[in-house]
Parts: sequence; structure tokens; C-alpha cells
Amino acid sequence: MSHNANTLEMIIHFSEVLVTKIDDNVSASLETLKLIPIISEVSEMNAKKTRRNS
Repeated sequence: MSHNANTLEMIIHFSEVLVTKIDDNVSASLETLKLIPIISEVSEMNAKKTRRNS
């Protein structure tokens, strides 16, 4: 019985770690998605400045 309890405990721990990692990845992905429009906007502003200075 002890062996089964240890196995179950390991599975639970692995699941918790996995869920934490997935959650971190989702957060990182959402942050990246928020940055894409900002990067595009900055690129567009730089392009306008370059055109004006030409």
C-alpha cells in the first residue's frame, strides 16, 4: 500500500508542477500578444519619421 501511496503522491506533485508550467506559459503568451500591437505601432511611427526626414 505504501508503494501505491508514494506513486500517487508523485503523480499529484507532477500534475501540480505541470499545471504551474502551463499557467506560466499561458501568461507569457498573453504578455507577448499584448506586445505585438505595441511593437507594430512603434515600427509604424519610426517608418513615418523616416519618410518625413527623407
